[in-house]
Amino acid sequence: MIPYPYFTPGTCFQVPRLSNVQQPTAVPCEQPHDAESIANADLPDGLADLPAIFRTMTDLCKEPTKQALARTTGGPRHGTSVGLPLEFYQQGMRGITCALTFKA
Repeated sequence: MIPYPYFTPGTCFQVPRLSNVQQPTAVPCEQPHDAESIANADLPDGLADLPAIFRTMTDLCKEPTKQALARTTGGPRHGTSVGLPLEFYQQGMRGITCALTFKA
């Protein structure tokens, strides 16, 4: 089990800045949700700090986001990635989630 928020493609979830949750939390897609996972990617080794991690996450999610936005309907959405805490990156964990969220 991954000890930080990580969602497989097609998983719907709530996010802290949009809902009353402490961390991203999976919910059934049939109920209201803030985001949906569209892809997973792995960060490369050698990133030194959180800004480098976030820049790389954004880069890795650009193409999946572009593809998902091209086939998405149902209101304005934008791409995002679910953060990988530095402590877990330093422990060798590399998996990230790319997602679409409703604009808020």
